[in-house]
Amino acid sequence: MIAATWVLYRDALTETGRAFSRSTMVWLLPVAILVVLQIAGALLSMLGLIGELIHVVAGCYLYGAYLYLVGEALSRRRPIKARDLRDALGQNMREVMNLLFLYWILQLALSVATD
Repeated sequence: MIAATWVLYRDALTETGRAFSRSTMVWLLPVAILVVLQIAGALLSMLGLIGELIHVVAGCYLYGAYLYLVGEALSRRRPIKARDLRDALGQNMREVMNLLFLYWILQLALSVATD
């Protein structure tokens, strides 16, 4: 049973490596998102709390698209193209926002517990 589990994980990692090698956009997109969000954060910081809220929503929008593209790279056998990026925008935004909300609640609870 342990040998079968190792084979399963090895096959999954091999297929993941193949999928990522077919889709260089999946490798480059997190860097581009980070740069865009850093620039947007610097510009939006002048707006105070509203600017921070816009920055977080933009991050959810972009990182949701990234997660969608990772899923597409793993499920399809063809390279990811720019057309796929247009289709990915807005996908998984709600899921990323839900996770960030849960993280915020946990962070708030821990800060109250430690004070």
